[in-house]
Amino acid sequence: MTISSFRKDATNRSNPIIRALAVRTMSSLRVPKLNEYLVPTLKAALNDDDPYVRKTAVLSVPKVYEIAPNDTETNNLVTLLEVLVTKEPNGLVLANAIASLEEIAVLSGRTHINVDQQLLSRVLVAINESMEWAQVFILDFLSKYSPKEEK
Repeated sequence: MTISSFRKDATNRSNPIIRALAVRTMSSLRVPKLNEYLVPTLKAALNDDDPYVRKTAVLSVPKVYEIAPNDTETNNLVTLLEVLVTKEPNGLVLANAIASLEEIAVLSGRTHINVDQQLLSRVLVAINESMEWAQVFILDFLSKYSPKEEK
């Protein structure tokens, strides 16, 4: 019944804070059997109109990945996160998406997104909109960039 309440709150169209808190609480439970309920909720939250809800969903993906890394649904969330990094207009969400992908990279042992010229430009803009801790993640992420040409 509790999960049902969280799922209902995660679809509350009147208040984005309620949606974000529901997503955060569900992902904090860290029970593998709840992933069947959590993954669809996270997918919806990753595409939410409100940046706060997207930011919360982005930070929840590594928690889900940690408890079920081989689950195909979990891997679909990582793919959605990779796509979000290339298209996200909000700097705060972008910074958190990079931080989440870096955390997943540590857990999985492989890089999930490579820095190219286009992404480099977008991420540099996001630095100004980010808090200090997010700037550290962004700069660490950008340190892996190798330009193709000397220019």
